[in-house]
Amino acid sequence: MDYVMPFSIKRKRDLLIKKKKRKTDDVMPLNRCSKHQKNLFKCGIDNLPDELLIAILSCLTFQEAARTCILSQRWRYLWKYTTCSIQFYSEGTLDFEAAEKFINSVNEGLKLHQGESIEQFKVGFVYPSISYRPNKDTEFAIERQRKVNHDIDGWINFAMESQVKVFELNMAAGPLDSTGLWRNYSIPHVQKLLSISGEVKLLKTLTTLKSFRFVNIRITQEVVEFLLSHCPVLEQVCISASKSLKRLKVAGSLTKLRSMEISNCDSLKTMKVHAPGLVSFTYIGRDIKAPFKKVPLLSELTIGGDYAGSFIFDDHKHSSYCRNLKKLKLKVSQKVAG
Repeated sequence: MDYVMPFSIKRKRDLLIKKKKRKTDDVMPLNRCSKHQKNLFKCGIDNLPDELLIAILSCLTFQEAARTCILSQRWRYLWKYTTCSIQFYSEGTLDFEAAEKFINSVNEGLKLHQGESIEQFKVGFVYPSISYRPNKDTEFAIERQRKVNHDIDGWINFAMESQVKVFELNMAAGPLDSTGLWRNYSIPHVQKLLSISGEVKLLKTLTTLKSFRFVNIRITQEVVEFLLSHCPVLEQVCISASKSLKRLKVAGSLTKLRSMEISNCDSLKTMKVHAPGLVSFTYIGRDIKAPFKKVPLLSELTIGGDYAGSFIFDDHKHSSYCRNLKKLKLKVSQKVAG
């Protein structure tokens, strides 16, 4: 009498075979790559010089380029010399342990890069805001904040040394806790920036910077104006949610500057903009005196906050710079509309 396998056992067996086959399929390409490298590179790409291979890898992101290290012994370290975009973004709010893990991953990634320059360097994460027990946790919180600030100082130094063209720091931190201990990261003052990177090296690297974006970063008028005056090819600027920016003067030989955004900087009291090449400007914030002095090419304007109310109800204040506008966008809050 022939044995008939029960349906349940047969189903388990079939699932196990499929699972094993899937696992085998997943690892086969890597096995073939290590066993038949000559066949893998029949197209001749492996015969190209290192400089050209690095240029090709630079079209990928940093993480994508890193995956090519398994292709062959020769490719193992090529990705470290790319000039590609380096981006690190976290998903959602992080607790302290997850935040430290994320920061460490950024630090480790930057240590691996050995190229002379990079196109883009962007970091974004939401650091947690927590309530401290005033007497018990104060020292612990201050020490952690000091360490994080030191790490981010290192990121800025890396960006400057790598002659970055597009630089973004987006901290998007939560509100201050009840004790006011945790504050947003502050970009070092000019003298400290010069000491971190070295004056000659810093001024040289700033000549390549085309765009910078700082969100939820404390930055002073002195630092912003220093960057504006020492970045001759600067095209885009964004400063958002900076609590320490109180005054700003955009002036000098900013012939390349095309787009600028100053938004949700609640402490900003005055701003003056002299930028002959400026095409697009976004300002969202408190009602201040019309900032535009010399902007002959300004054709796109986005305004919001209390300043939008001034534009609606006191339009005569804005007539001097509105004549060339082709696109106007008003972000009106309920407070203004009411």
